Amino acid sequence: MKLEDVLDPLSCAGLVHEGYAGFTENNEFFLNLRMFYDKKHSWLEVPIHLLAMMKLLPNDFSKYCYIDREKSRLYLDEDIDVGMFMKACYDWPKNINRGINMSKAMEFLGDDAIAEWNTIKDCKLVGESLVDSIQFKTNSETDFIKDFAKNDKGQSIH
Repeated sequence: MKLEDVLDPLSCAGLVHEGYAGFTENNEFFLNLRMFYDKKHSWLEVPIHLLAMMKLLPNDFSKYCYIDREKSRLYLDEDIDVGMFMKACYDWPKNINRGINMSKAMEFLGDDAIAEWNTIKDCKLVGESLVDSIQFKTNSETDFIKDFAKNDKGQSIH
């Protein structure tokens, strides 16, 4: 699957710029997500713009997630929310309705970004789907996560 089949130029540029995506030596695209864990629990850090690209909102997830509004990140609960996110990655982009006006997006990006997109849009994903392209990094520093706001608009599991 080619990059342009999965991402639009704005999403790709944002993910790469923020370190949530990159390219292998073979020029294959991957997502770079971090899993934070302690002795009892773990959370997956996901940029909110990735969720928005997939038509997901924080309130689609449980109230056990944490939101970093300053850096636009959601920390998904391992037991409840990570599975839903992974399924969305697996299913993406089978029902593409991105709702993005690509000509307007390309105007916004400018000539240099358009030229860059044209050089990478045919790159292949690592794996057969967006979920296959995810590379996880683990981190045991979790104290900061509980300082963020709970996802009070999230779903209850009961």
